[in-house]
Amino acid sequence: MDIERRSYSYEQAAKVLGKSRRTIRRWADYGIIPVVKVTQRTVFVCRDAVENLMRSPLPWAEEDDRVIWPKRRG
Repeated sequence: MDIERRSYSYEQAAKVLGKSRRTIRRWADYGIIPVVKVTQRTVFVCRDAVENLMRSPLPWAEEDDRVIWPKRRG
């Protein structure tokens, strides 16, 4: 499938970026990293976006995560 060559799973993106799977999901929820939802359970992360994040520093400090990522209310 072509989409699989141009994208990562949440797990793969987490390994590449050195983050947790939960962080990648959170970034997707907040629109920081684009995803393609094939089904409710099948989601692909844009490979180009992951590679761009690898090349550039994050726009916030790791210590700021608690401020930037408040608990979502749903």
